[in-house]
Amino acid sequence: MALCDLVQAFFNGRGWTTGIHGGDPKGLKGLQEIWREMVGPEVAAQARPTRFRDNRLEVVVTSPALRYTLDVERKQELLDALRRHTGVKGVRDIRFTVGKIP
Repeated sequence: MALCDLVQAFFNGRGWTTGIHGGDPKGLKGLQEIWREMVGPEVAAQARPTRFRDNRLEVVVTSPALRYTLDVERKQELLDALRRHTGVKGVRDIRFTVGKIP
């Protein structure tokens, strides 16, 4: 089963029926809720998932300092938490980029 299908099944199990295929905003909203649970409201206000593709979560952050902290100091912790929260073991990476939160 492809990773996108596993993630879709997870979303369906939580009642998020639209999934994250093709950048679907409702599915992405569900992933953003999981992210907020993982990192807390303060970090979530400054770092938001914008896409999930190719087994990678893409997150926009508001500053280079936060990017460094999340990428270098907390990436493995966040990957482990993401895998626990979603039940998906195929999440291989989180990519952080500095930009404006959409």
